[in-house]
Amino acid sequence: MKNKFLTISVIILFISFFVLLNWNSFSAPFERDEGEYAYSAWLLRTGGTPYRDSFLQKPPLIIYTYLMGQTVNPRAVWPPRVLATIFTFLTAVLVFLIAVKEWGKITGVFSAFLFLPMINFPVLTPFAANTEKFMILPMTALLALFVYYQNSRKSWPYVVAGSLSTLAIFYKPICLPVILFIIIFWLFKLYRSTSQNNFSAVIKPFLLIGATSIIAAIILLIPFFKVWPKFFEEVFTFNLARSEERRVGKECRSRW
Repeated sequence: MKNKFLTISVIILFISFFVLLNWNSFSAPFERDEGEYAYSAWLLRTGGTPYRDSFLQKPPLIIYTYLMGQTVNPRAVWPPRVLATIFTFLTAVLVFLIAVKEWGKITGVFSAFLFLPMINFPVLTPFAANTEKFMILPMTALLALFVYYQNSRKSWPYVVAGSLSTLAIFYKPICLPVILFIIIFWLFKLYRSTSQNNFSAVIKPFLLIGATSIIAAIILLIPFFKVWPKFFEEVFTFNLARSEERRVGKECRSRW
């Protein structure tokens, strides 16, 4: 009875803390990037095509997310904010589950509570429904999948892993190194878990992850096949050029 009361108390305290950090953020005006995503979603909803009729340097999953918000209320700013808040809450739950699996319940509780103020630092524009807010959920879900099913010989964890990888990357490609690290380490653990380090044990998981990732990417890109050159130019070429510009700028500042 005492443990049940303590569990309920911690849950209520966590939800209260979560609400306290987010309750007054839903009706604030869109910031720059949010307006860009909302406009792209409006274009797609009204027969236009982002990447051709607008410039967008992010993959299309953020468009679908804002489009989902616009189906609730096309003129309101709160639907994508609510979606981003739900994503944050679910991510905190995954952080708790990962920590519980690895280090126990007490660490899980502290990890979940610490996650909330960390993601709400002002420098991270915490109240904006930006791509990072959405990207972190599938990326953390992939990590949780590895933690709980790292030695599984079933097919479904690797099918889900491929789908989650594509979802995270199609929110913001900056997570690609983390995604690759998790998958490579997962396959390495599978390889080492066999009695004789049998390489054939990783072939099926590798193919399932790769095939599912490609299929998910194709499905997400279906509305944009006609503007593929524009999509590639804005999402990849532009961002690579901007990264190089930043690198050169840092070098110039360091010399001064």
